[in-house]
Amino acid sequence: MGQDYEGFGAKPTMLYPEVVKGFVQYGDIAYPFSFSRDSFILELMPPSAEVMKQNNIQPLMESLERRDLRPKWVERILLHAEAADGRQVIFCVPERPQNYLGFISFHVIWYLHYDNKIAKDQYDGFSVYGGEINRFFDPGRAVNRELSTGEDGKREITARSVDVGNAPMGSYRICKGVDAKMCVSAFASYPGDNPELQLEASSVLYTDFSSGVTVDILINAVYNLKRFLQYITYRSCVELSQVSVYKLEGDKRCIFGRLYFAKCEISEIHKMEKLGIIQYTELGTKSWHLFSQIKYARFSVDHLLDYGSRIDGFTVGGATMVIANFEREFELIYGKNRRRSKLYIDTLEEVITAVDEMISNNMGKKKKYLKQIKTYLNNRDDSLADRISFAFVDCEQSIRELLWVQGEMKDWADQVGSDIQSFRNAAAHCKMGYVLPAQIVIELRFLEMLTYAIRLKWLKLEPEKIAKALNDLFCCNYYYR
Repeated sequence: MGQDYEGFGAKPTMLYPEVVKGFVQYGDIAYPFSFSRDSFILELMPPSAEVMKQNNIQPLMESLERRDLRPKWVERILLHAEAADGRQVIFCVPERPQNYLGFISFHVIWYLHYDNKIAKDQYDGFSVYGGEINRFFDPGRAVNRELSTGEDGKREITARSVDVGNAPMGSYRICKGVDAKMCVSAFASYPGDNPELQLEASSVLYTDFSSGVTVDILINAVYNLKRFLQYITYRSCVELSQVSVYKLEGDKRCIFGRLYFAKCEISEIHKMEKLGIIQYTELGTKSWHLFSQIKYARFSVDHLLDYGSRIDGFTVGGATMVIANFEREFELIYGKNRRRSKLYIDTLEEVITAVDEMISNNMGKKKKYLKQIKTYLNNRDDSLADRISFAFVDCEQSIRELLWVQGEMKDWADQVGSDIQSFRNAAAHCKMGYVLPAQIVIELRFLEMLTYAIRLKWLKLEPEKIAKALNDLFCCNYYYR
C-alpha cells in the first residue's frame, strides 16, 4: 500500500480551515453556525426572532417535563452540517446544549470535515501522523545522513530520504465481518516542498478496513487507537488531535476528510519531563493483541493520570486504583485461586453446584440468601499479597534487574505483597491516622511495572523485550546493551 495523498484535486493549503461556518440541522430547523477549532465550541444562531424566543422558553418546558423522570446519562448526538466550503461536517455533541437567551451552543467532542462525494459507508481507513506515533515508531529511520570530508578538508553532511516500507502491527476484528489492519511507516520531506529547508521526518500509523465502514465504526476504531496509545504511554493525555480519513483506490490511500478532537494541552512542566513509551521494536506484529483486549474492555485505562504515574508520590485514591488494576489484570491472565490446590478448587466447585441446586429448589428470602452465599463463595480467592508474590516470581526473569531486590525473589516479593495488602486494607476502611509510608510509594511503582510485565508476558514477548519495554515506559534509566 502506497503513501496517502490528498484527493479530488484539492490544494492542501485550502483544506480544513480553523473556523468553519455554514448551516447545521438541529431538530427541524437549519441553523447558521460558527465553529472554532481553538475553542471547540459550536455556536448556533437562530434563523429568526421567533426561533430565538422559542429556544428561550424551551429549557423551562423541558425541565418541567423531566421532573418525574429518573436520572440518566447525557447521550451523545450527531449533528450534520453543510459547510461554506461545500464540504460536509459531522459534529458529535452532548445532548445538552448551552442556551443563552435563545442562542444555542455545544461543547464539541469530535467533528469530521469531509468531502461530500463520499458515501456514508465508504470510510476505508484512517491515518495518524506525528506526536505519539513518532515516539512509538522512530521516524529517523526514514532519513539517511552521511558525513563526508572533501579535498579541502571541509566536512559536509548529506541527507536523503529512505523508503522504509510498512511495518505490520497485525489486524483485529473491529465489527462483524470487518477487520482493521494496522501498520506503521515513516517518511521524509521538505517543509512546504522547499528543498532549501531542512529535511524533516515523521511517522504515520495506518488503519485499513477490510471493507467500507460507517462513521460509528470509524470512531470506535479511532478510540481503540487512542486507548492503545494511552496504554503504551501509561498516561491519559496523548496527542491525537487530528486524524486523516481516506478511501482506498487500488494501492493508494485517498484522503477525503479530517477528523478532529480537542487538543490535550501539555503544561510547560510536563514538556520538560521525560515521558516514557513502549516502542514498536518491542511490540511489533503482536500489537493487535492489545487492540483486541481494548475492544472487549478487558483492561482499563480510565485510572491513568494525565501525564502518567510519577515517582514522587501517589494519592491514596490513585494508589487504590493501581492496586485494583493489578488485581483485574491478574485475574484475567492467571485466573482465580492460582495458589490453591486442585482439591480445594474441586471442593469449591462441588459446594457451588450444591448451592445452585438449593437456589432452584427454594423461593423468597431463602433463595435470596442462597444467592448471596454463592456470590461470597465465588469471590473467595487468593489474597492480594499471594497474588503479588506469585506474579513477581513468575515474571522474575524479565523484571528483576529493574527492581531493588536483595536476596531471594520469593522473600522480597512476599514482603512487598504484605506491605501493599496492609496499605490496601487500611485505605479501604479509612483507617484513622493512617499515613502513607514512603516505602509504599516505591512498592506501588513496582506494582505498576508488574501489571505491565504480566500483560507483556501474556503476549509471549521475550524477557529481554519485556525488560526493555518496562525500562522505556517507566524511565528506569537501566542500561541495556
